[in-house]
Amino acid sequence: MLVFLTIQSISNGVFFGKVVWGSVKEFITYGLIQTLLHFALVIIVMCIAVLIRNNVISMLIAVCLCMNITAIFYGFLDKILSKFGVEDFHVMEYTVSGRMTLLDMDVTAKAADKRYLPPIAFLAGT
Repeated sequence: MLVFLTIQSISNGVFFGKVVWGSVKEFITYGLIQTLLHFALVIIVMCIAVLIRNNVISMLIAVCLCMNITAIFYGFLDKILSKFGVEDFHVMEYTVSGRMTLLDMDVTAKAADKRYLPPIAFLAGT
């Protein structure tokens, strides 16, 4: 992550002529949440690889998770649940890949708490 930050800073300086730093506290909070969510995603992919015992299929599933193809599947599940009378329930809010997508750059304390819960629950269960 530090290598990426360094390369991005140098690139911004070269191509745009300036580097603007925001709040360090917000950046650290965002970085920690993203690191935790990505670690949980790695654990999920490793579990899939062990269960399926096929690295090609598990990597295909990992790519689908990273490309957010699961959002289509989650939308399908939401429609089915709404037909059964379940209102205001979104599957994406309760999954690790959904939390990675929904995380804003401006992280508040309440949003950070909501983003930490799925990966911590998943990691505690493994």
